[in-house]
Amino acid sequence: RSKSNALPIKEVLDFIAEAFLRCTSSSDILILAIDDVQWMDSLSWDVVRHLYSNGTNNLMIVCVSRPLETNTLSIDPEFLDLLREEEIKPCSPRFKNIKLSPLSISNVRSLLSISLNCPEKSISKAICDYVYDKSGGMPYFAQEIARTLNQNNMVMFDNSGVLRWKGTDINTSMNDTFTDLNDLLLHRLDSFDEFTRRSLQIFAVLGFEFSFSEVLAIQCHGLDNAETSAHMKRIQEALDASVKENILEEAISGEKRSRKNTEHTRKAMKRFSKTFKIVERQYTFSHAMWRNCVLGTMLNETERDIHRFIANIMEGDNYEVHSYISAMKLFHHWKASGDIMHASLLAMKIGKHLENLLLQHQVIDFYFEVISMWKDFSGDENEEDVIAGMGHGVLSRLTREELDCLARLHTSIAKAYANIGDGTNASLFYSNCDFILTNSPAAADLKDRTVFFILYSAQFGLLQSLDVKNKLVIQTELAKKFVEQAQIHGDPVHIARALAMEGLVLAGRGMFEDAIDAQKRLEKIYFAEKHSAGVINEYATDRAAQSYGYSVIWYATLGRHEECQAQIDFILDNLLPKMPKKNVHNSFMILFQSLWVLKDRGHVRLAEFVFVKHIYDRFNEYYSKGSSTFFYVVYEPIRVLLRLAVESKEGKDTDERKRKELEGWILSEDFFVGSPGKIRAIPMCSLGRDPHCIIAEICLLLAAGRKTFDERRMQLLRKGAEEANKSNKYTQCNPGYAYSQKQSLSIMGEIQRMIML
Repeated sequence: RSKSNALPIKEVLDFIAEAFLRCTSSSDILILAIDDVQWMDSLSWDVVRHLYSNGTNNLMIVCVSRPLETNTLSIDPEFLDLLREEEIKPCSPRFKNIKLSPLSISNVRSLLSISLNCPEKSISKAICDYVYDKSGGMPYFAQEIARTLNQNNMVMFDNSGVLRWKGTDINTSMNDTFTDLNDLLLHRLDSFDEFTRRSLQIFAVLGFEFSFSEVLAIQCHGLDNAETSAHMKRIQEALDASVKENILEEAISGEKRSRKNTEHTRKAMKRFSKTFKIVERQYTFSHAMWRNCVLGTMLNETERDIHRFIANIMEGDNYEVHSYISAMKLFHHWKASGDIMHASLLAMKIGKHLENLLLQHQVIDFYFEVISMWKDFSGDENEEDVIAGMGHGVLSRLTREELDCLARLHTSIAKAYANIGDGTNASLFYSNCDFILTNSPAAADLKDRTVFFILYSAQFGLLQSLDVKNKLVIQTELAKKFVEQAQIHGDPVHIARALAMEGLVLAGRGMFEDAIDAQKRLEKIYFAEKHSAGVINEYATDRAAQSYGYSVIWYATLGRHEECQAQIDFILDNLLPKMPKKNVHNSFMILFQSLWVLKDRGHVRLAEFVFVKHIYDRFNEYYSKGSSTFFYVVYEPIRVLLRLAVESKEGKDTDERKRKELEGWILSEDFFVGSPGKIRAIPMCSLGRDPHCIIAEICLLLAAGRKTFDERRMQLLRKGAEEANKSNKYTQCNPGYAYSQKQSLSIMGEIQRMIML
């Protein structure tokens, strides 16, 4: 597929999980073992949930985790509750939680018997106690100690057939030499030559898993062919020695443990295979303890230097543009190198990718990780936090570039919270951003002040969704500052956004004539083909284009019907076709107001057509389960309302089965209206209809379509009256909601008339 038609991540993961199940369906038994699931991300858990929900009885999924009591999983709480409910079922539960304990002395004796190939009864108590004490009962640690005892010829059988320490004082010597397991592992590392030890350090920095081509790309960087050939031989010897020592495990590509290659890895492999005969291999550390031990042999500065060296090589090969996986690998190298700025700039590209897929929760989790780097930037553990974990020392040392980057990170995480309807956290992070910009000395040196415009715009948009004291006063002040600063800046992109904000403020105060004047000033400088992409790039959505949609309601409220229709025609014929199809939220904000004006004027079929074409079908085309946008919860109710309105206008009866289904849906207790709350209802009031008004009319149309005056009809009318009342409470509190209030009062009147009948 082309980039613009790329499948959403969730859809790809569901496809892969389903393909896995089909390809393995003929197996008698299939065991899928996943280690360290406490580190697993939410998308990987989605795959596990798909396999669990759709797998057959031949599939066993084994997930190994640290204790749930001390480790927070990224697993969906709903899925975790489902598993726990399954566990307590009396008959054939599909989930079992097994708590693993350390090995006992008896278990250690059995392990030594297998490792040293001797009967259990022949192992002396001294040896068994030593291994148990040093390993703490951890199976892998006990096995490594046993391996060392055997390799180094430290034990022997005495004349009576008992396995004892070799030599008279060896027990004391062993305790002095190996104080713990890490000490033992270091001793084994010291047996390697210097090149192998340095190579192991690079392997460890590359990650728990790495490929042969990745190693070559790093260790042979800048060498000519002759030097590369000699170096490759030494690298392979180092890898082979590490595998023999059980530090690494190896699998030829395509065999038992073949990790996904990134585009960069394949590119590196292709480059080396042109000149040298090599076979790609995947390597993994046999245990995290080995990797941690190797990393521990380096000074922190040395480790950071290696990460920086690797990151520079990757970035020079345009590593971050190849794939999400590639970009994440590069991000973690920059992060580990201590280069916060490089890591953050790349992180914003990755975050943008997740934002475009509407994976809001993943955006939040990722940006939290990024912001945590800045919290650690102080270097002074005793410095008191000011806000958002940022101390005065951090803020005072920021350069203007770093300040701009940090501020944008805060606005991005706030926007993600707003998109999932969490106004509290969204407001918090916008406030944190404002605080950082206000208290950092570098703010005075900012040449590009667009970050302030982004903040003003975002705060204003969030206020549209909240019911706060002095809301209009705050918005008026924001709009004033924005217009003044944007005009000084001189860029039409920001001036147009500022004028759109000014129009909304004026309309919110019921000053529709003045709002239209602001709109006309906007129309003189804004041209979608020239400026829309710039507005979206800066503000994530085209607020200037959306002002055309708001103006439809302003004209309609003032009774200026010809100008209102002209604006609708311009939106449908000229504006919407120039908007990015994937930005469904943007199209919704431009089109929503026109739907109700068209419907009220008898053009309900046209309203349904443009909504389904530009909003409903587009979302389903580009996004899938798990994706979300701010007003997504009202998409289905709008579609249902417009369909019922078309059938009512054209005198058609709704299919009986479909009608019953809709009645059950609209009357159910867990219907969507409980979830949007004020944060979505309030901004929709200025758009011409709030969600409660939409529900009320659906109830009205369903009741009107029933041929009998029965209890079901009264249930629908009572639900409609309840929702219309809620709508009226919202719309009567602001003069800017005049059109919406007219809608809710009209529907309330129709419902009351039908109840009287």
